[in-house]
Amino acid sequence: LIAGFGTAAMVAAEQLEGDADHGRALAALLLDELASRQVRFSMVTADRNVVPGGLSIRIDGVDADHLCAALADKVQLSTGSACTSGQLRTSHVLEAMGFSMKSAAEVVRAFCHRYLEADDIRSAAAHIAAAVRQSAVATGEGLQ
Repeated sequence: LIAGFGTAAMVAAEQLEGDADHGRALAALLLDELASRQVRFSMVTADRNVVPGGLSIRIDGVDADHLCAALADKVQLSTGSACTSGQLRTSHVLEAMGFSMKSAAEVVRAFCHRYLEADDIRSAAAHIAAAVRQSAVATGEGLQ
């Protein structure tokens, strides 16, 4: 088992840079695809260092929990870290960053990794955009 773990660690180390570049490229593609579909969002992390492929975005006027539930069988999104799952209060991290309860409730997280390809990202963006439009219709948010 120790030798197997060592070999797995060597393989992971060899692929680390390529995986990071791939994740960053897919994350950028997801943002571009959402923008091209007129999804109003802002980056939570802005230009800060993040895990390559990791995204935290605020989608204006959309309840993140409802969005995640609506997309659960199509797109893997979350509203917080594993250590905060099941909690009803606002993320202490978003709170410390100055987010109000309302704006923190509009934040979703996604992770673009080695097992995803550009077509997966385009499909995810299409599903997210459709769910955001549906949410806007249901709540009247963003409708003129």
